[in-house]
Amino acid sequence: MTTTQTKKRTVKIDFAKDYAQEIKNANSVKVIDFRHGAPIVHIPKGTKLSGKFTASIDYTIHCTKLLSDGDQNTKLAKSNNSDTDYRSFGLSLAPHKISGYNTCKNATTCADTCLDSTGLRSVFESIHIGKIARTIAFFKHRRWFLNRLETELENKCKHGVKTGYIPCFRLNMFSDLPWENFIDMEYFYRYQCSRAYFYDYTKCLHRAGLQERNYWVTASRSETNNAGILDCLSRGINCAIVFGSTRGKQHVTLPSNWNGFTVIDGDKTDLRFLDPRGRKHGKVVALELKASTTREYYNALESGFAIDIHAMDHRN
Repeated sequence: MTTTQTKKRTVKIDFAKDYAQEIKNANSVKVIDFRHGAPIVHIPKGTKLSGKFTASIDYTIHCTKLLSDGDQNTKLAKSNNSDTDYRSFGLSLAPHKISGYNTCKNATTCADTCLDSTGLRSVFESIHIGKIARTIAFFKHRRWFLNRLETELENKCKHGVKTGYIPCFRLNMFSDLPWENFIDMEYFYRYQCSRAYFYDYTKCLHRAGLQERNYWVTASRSETNNAGILDCLSRGINCAIVFGSTRGKQHVTLPSNWNGFTVIDGDKTDLRFLDPRGRKHGKVVALELKASTTREYYNALESGFAIDIHAMDHRN
C-alpha cells in the first residue's frame, strides 16, 4: 500500500507558566509536578473515586499514557475479537462529576448505573485512579493533553499501517465530550492512509449522527429524552436504547422493533460505525441493562432509564 506522510503538527506549551502555580498548591486533586514530558497528579486520601469508593491512601499518578488497548475493556475486547480488520482503542476519563469536573453534561440516572461501576471497576478502587488523573489533566492542562493525545493517535495509525489493521478510537468510554471540537478527526483518516475511525455515544442529541467523515456518534436514550430519540430515529440517526426486565436479567430477550423502528443487537460488537443505517429511518441499537447490584438494576428500570421489555409487550 502506498502511504502518504502528513506533516506532524506541533503545539507549543509553556510548561513553566502553566504548572508553576499548581506545584505550589497540592492540597487537593491537581497536577503537582511535570516530569519526563507528562504531568504528575496528586489524589489525596479521602477523595471520592466513584459512587462506591473513596481513596484509602494518597495516590501520585504519572500520566504517561492516555489511550488503552481495547483488550483491556470487555466491550472493546469483544470488537477486537470479531472477524474484522479493525482494532479498538479507548480513552477512559472519569464519568459525570466524580473528578470535580462534569464530563457528562446530560447524565441522568445513568450516573448510577454507569459501566464505570460494573465489572472489576466495582471491586477495585485502583482502577478509578488513572481515569481521575487523566480527567484532571484534560481540564487543567488542555494543551498538553491534546498534544499528547494526538501523538498517541498518530502512533496507533502508524502501527496499523505497518501491521495491517484499521485503528478505531472511542474517546468517550465513560464521558460525553464533544471531541469534534478538540481533534481533527479527518486528519487521522488521511494520516499515512490509515483510514482511522472514531465513534462514541452521546446524550447531547444535537451531536448525534455523522460529525465527520470518520466520526460516528450514536444517540443514547435516557428517561428524559424519549421525544428527542424518536426525532433522531425519524431522521435516520441510529439510537442506543437500554433494555432490561423486571423479571430478572435472565428473562431479557431483545425485541425485534421499538415504536416501529428496527432493533439490532448492540452487544455483539462496539463498532457502532459499522451498524446498518436507514436513509429515512434510524436503527435502534439495543443494549442489555448492566448494573453492579440488583438494586441499581431495578432502579434503572423504575426510573425509565432502561425499558422493561415485558412492559412494552402489549404496545409493540
